[in-house]
Amino acid sequence: MSNPIRGKIDFDVDGETYSLQYTANGMCELEDAVGCTAMAFLNKLESAGEANLSFKDIRLLFWAGLQEHHPNMSVREAGALMTKAGGIAAAMEMTGKAVADSMPKPDASAGKPKGKKKKGTS
Repeated sequence: MSNPIRGKIDFDVDGETYSLQYTANGMCELEDAVGCTAMAFLNKLESAGEANLSFKDIRLLFWAGLQEHHPNMSVREAGALMTKAGGIAAAMEMTGKAVADSMPKPDASAGKPKGKKKKGTS
């Protein structure tokens, strides 16, 4: 079942359900495959612009998102699945949403002390 809080997106292809989710392990697999940090890779994709996006990069990102729930899937199998799931546009939409949902949201209370302030202190 999809879980947008955890960045998990389920989709069906040929009667089988697949799950796309960007976890620490999947991102580490991505880093191994691309030879740079996951954040550098994501920034590269974001700054490339639609006309300069690489199909290989999108396929790798899609593959990395499948690794948590489908660890034996190869990059080529992920590419075939991506095609069956609606092609490059559908894959970009799913990966974009799953990546965004997997990133921690800024916490409004971050950096604020916890507990009550003692009387007479500032």
